[in-house]
Amino acid sequence: MNAVILAGGKGSRLAPFVAPKSLLPINGVPIIQRILKHLLVKHSVFERAIICTGYRAADVRAAVAEHNWGTRVSFSDAGEDATMGERLCRFKGERIVVVYGDELADVDLVKLLERHGGYGRAMTFTVAEQAVPGGVVDWGGGVVKIAEDTKSTVNIGFVVVEPDAWKHLEEKDGLSAWINRMSSREPAGVGTYLHTGLRATVNSLIDLKSAEEMWR
Repeated sequence: MNAVILAGGKGSRLAPFVAPKSLLPINGVPIIQRILKHLLVKHSVFERAIICTGYRAADVRAAVAEHNWGTRVSFSDAGEDATMGERLCRFKGERIVVVYGDELADVDLVKLLERHGGYGRAMTFTVAEQAVPGGVVDWGGGVVKIAEDTKSTVNIGFVVVEPDAWKHLEEKDGLSAWINRMSSREPAGVGTYLHTGLRATVNSLIDLKSAEEMWR
């Protein structure tokens, strides 16, 4: 079983950092290296990791080459402007786990696969709870109330994909669109796995500071 890492994004909101988001250093270690270590060293469920590059693909390759991953890491480049669906279509028919290349999470991959197997569904994606800044507004009964300390559940990637799921993927799709299409099937073709451990999405310099506090 292989892991496919989506690492084609730009760090457009992380100025002065201008490299691909997957190369953003967290306490001196690029995100992509932390992900590879989590997938291939901490867990032994994957034969290899395939990195889908896009923006400044050569830089991603060079950064990964600094560490001796050998044949356990390879690359797939559909071009800088390719959609997520176009990047993933190259793996049609395979059983894989799709991982975001800019998301750090210490997901227990053994438990994820066990949960997925228990569902017997074509796809299982990992979710986590996060606080909603400012709270959620409730308009019920004509009275406006703000529910503070409210959490929402978000998709953080780590998606297990079975061969049956590929026929529902379109090239225009993002990962969320594919998941939504699968969930509309009867019976639903999607399950979820709740991650309660460490997790950081780095979309700003504030996020970067938080991530560095988690991964010291």
